[in-house]
Amino acid sequence: MPTTTFGDVIKTARSKAIFASETLAILEKIYALASSNFRHGMTQPFSLSAAEADFVYVSCMAAILLFVRYSQRLP
Repeated sequence: MPTTTFGDVIKTARSKAIFASETLAILEKIYALASSNFRHGMTQPFSLSAAEADFVYVSCMAAILLFVRYSQRLP
């Protein structure tokens, strides 16, 4: 899905029930946090602490691994 947003990917994952609902809820919350704090077009100064930024960064890396491992199971 190269032209979709991460939000679109999460919606597709939810509609196909490929991950636990709790996993999808975490991904949605991280996406909301990113959208509220540092995504494209933000007009407010970056306000997350260094520790919060690390948390989001590492969580996003884990999400990438989650989707990569899932995609490797596809035919």
